[in-house]
Amino acid sequence: MSKYFRLFFVFFMFVFLFGCVSEEEEYVFVFNEDFQTSYNVGDEEPDWRDAYKAQYKGEEVDIDINIDTSNVNMNEEGSFNVIYTGIINEDNTITETLKITIIKSDTNDQDEKEDITVSQVTANKKTYAYSETVLIIIYLDNPQDYEIQSVTIDSVEYDEFKEGSNNDLVMIEIELDWELKEGQIRYDLEKIKYFKEDELTTINVQNAGVTIELSSKGRIYITSINAPESVTAGSEFDLEVSILNIPADEIISITINSVVYEDFNITNNAIIIELLAEEEDQMIIGIEEITARKDDSVKEFKFHDKFVTVNVT
Repeated sequence: MSKYFRLFFVFFMFVFLFGCVSEEEEYVFVFNEDFQTSYNVGDEEPDWRDAYKAQYKGEEVDIDINIDTSNVNMNEEGSFNVIYTGIINEDNTITETLKITIIKSDTNDQDEKEDITVSQVTANKKTYAYSETVLIIIYLDNPQDYEIQSVTIDSVEYDEFKEGSNNDLVMIEIELDWELKEGQIRYDLEKIKYFKEDELTTINVQNAGVTIELSSKGRIYITSINAPESVTAGSEFDLEVSILNIPADEIISITINSVVYEDFNITNNAIIIELLAEEEDQMIIGIEEITARKDDSVKEFKFHDKFVTVNVT
């Protein structure tokens, strides 16, 4: 065997043993450089199929690809692996691992700061008398100055605010029931509605409220209203309004059916006023307000559902 023949034989065997590539080895995964591998906590999962494509001899081919994302949690900060397995045939597969990173972004922190929070809920005073109006004052931390649409207190939605309210300070007037007894009343703020980028948004509020005290001191109460059952049209008759717990030196006026009367008598804790039956009809007489003066201070006491009916014939 000549020297050249031996060299050719060695070269041929080298190429045969080390230079041949099997058909299966021609299959590879090619990564899509545009695919995102970094995410924020809470982001939606991407379409993992877009990360890799299978190629055979440089040409894209369609093979079955199993994608294992069981290790991935989009709501948790950290690094996670996505396993790709391409099935060439029953005996051969190709595998690739995609590493993704999930972080807690500054944007998420800023969004949390932008939400409206309640700093304090209070009232303009601690003690009220029956039939008074309670002023609920809600202090808000509203850094983005979102427009407040309404607030819900004890399941009642209020969208009309007292003058002077703004997006950081909401004031609500609530009238007390005149039939309430002495004790405590709790007002709980439950919801706030506001406009965020022209979209009406609702947040639920917990553990934000105020407790007030009810007292009978310094209050005028109407215990009864008496009038004749029937009178003649054009005649005058006496209306007797019995009151309790007069705190004032002087009763100034009484408002009946939106008319203010200052001419009346007071006998045995009763206001006696002369009224005129003008027309034949059923006359409904409603007591709306009593004004009193004490120590150079004038106070108005408002009433609801205090009325009597007289038949005018």
